[in-house]
Amino acid sequence: MAVLVFQVWPVLLIVGVVFAAVKEVGKFRDLCRAWDSGLTAEARCLGVAHTYSRDGSTHTHAYEFTTRAGQTLQFTEKSVSLSIREGDVVAVYYTVDSPEKATARPPTHRKKAHADTVSTLIVFAIGICVAVAMLIYLGPMVAEHLAQSR
Repeated sequence: MAVLVFQVWPVLLIVGVVFAAVKEVGKFRDLCRAWDSGLTAEARCLGVAHTYSRDGSTHTHAYEFTTRAGQTLQFTEKSVSLSIREGDVVAVYYTVDSPEKATARPPTHRKKAHADTVSTLIVFAIGICVAVAMLIYLGPMVAEHLAQSR
């Protein structure tokens, strides 16, 4: 049973890390698509929610905007900026095919978004390496230990 835990758990870790990495890359691609589309609209900040933790504070802004096609949409976006307050009007970037994936982050933040994505992927790669090391080294060690104790 213990051998199974040391063989299944790392595989589940790898699957989870790969899933998270795919989502992270997808978020970055959505940002780039919105920035590159050339479509912008004025959005009104509906409110700001603050979350505090040991790692720092996160601010989630809620926005509402109307697309060129006349569709009114709302979305939320995490931010570290406190400069945007409820009632403020900001520019949002969106695509025709997925206006619900709009962003209020300006394209000047592209390098930061890219760096964030790369650093996150590096952490994910380290997680995969740890899981593979567990599969390679700990699984056989536990199996050998259990065989000797019998």
